[in-house]
Amino acid sequence: MQLGLIVVLNCMIGLITPPVGLCLYIVANIAKAPVMRVAVELVPFYIGLVVCLVLLIFFPQIVTILPKLAAS
Repeated sequence: MQLGLIVVLNCMIGLITPPVGLCLYIVANIAKAPVMRVAVELVPFYIGLVVCLVLLIFFPQIVTILPKLAAS
C-alpha cells in the first residue's frame, strides 16, 4: 500500500513540474496564461506534495492509519 501511494504522489509531482509536466501545460492553456507564471503559482503545492512524500517515506505508519481505523 505504501509503494502505491508513493508512486501516485511521485506521478502527481511529475505531472505538474516543468518542463515535462503535461498537466501544467493543460492548465496553462485553459487559463490562457504563460507556463512559467502557472509554474510559479504552483510552488506552494510543490512544497506541500514534497513534504507529504518525505513524511510517507520516513513514517510508513501514516499510510495505514485510516485502514486500521476502518477495520476497528
